Formats: sequence, structure tokens, C-alpha cells
Amino acid sequence: MEPKDKPRCMLFMACLLEGTNTLDFEKEEGIFRIIGKYNIDMQIENTGSLAGLKEVNNKAGGFDIIHITGHAGT
Repeated sequence: MEPKDKPRCMLFMACLLEGTNTLDFEKEEGIFRIIGKYNIDMQIENTGSLAGLKEVNNKAGGFDIIHITGHAGT
């Protein structure tokens, strides 16, 4: 397989369970330093919701990579 000339498209979303504050968003943003070394075009979904994820994904026509970090509850 030949490498792509265009950047990979990546969506990044961080979320946490409502009513908690246990996710270190500044630490999660360390991903910006890492992807700078690669041919990646990253967008950020700011709501942290599934509805927001769906909306951004649909508007963009999909992504090569979707990175979600966070906490969940039962």
C-alpha cells in the first residue's frame, strides 16, 4: 500500500461523566505535541457528547481516526 500524500483526518474528543471532575484535560491535550510529528489534520469536538460527535463526523464526511478519551459510568 502506498502512503497517502494528504494528511490523515483525526477527530479528538475528551469527555467525562456528568458531575465528576476527574479527567485532566491539560494532560489529554498532550496529544497535540505528539501529532505534530506526523501528517495528521486534527479537529476537536468540544461538547463531549455523542450527539456532538455524530454532528462533527457527519459534517466532515468521516475521519480516518477518532480518538475519544474520558470516563464513563453505569
